[in-house]
Amino acid sequence: MSGFGLTIVRMLADQLSGNLSITNDNGTTFTIVFEKLDTPTQIPG
Repeated sequence: MSGFGLTIVRMLADQLSGNLSITNDNGTTFTIVFEKLDTPTQIPG
């Protein structure tokens, strides 16, 4: 599978240490898995 949107999703998942998987079995499923953080990260603002 390819496309500009998919490229962006792959890049973002990679930057956030995520794992993107794509399955195509009676429809396409996109799954992104991220590691759970032990301590919540606060965003300043």
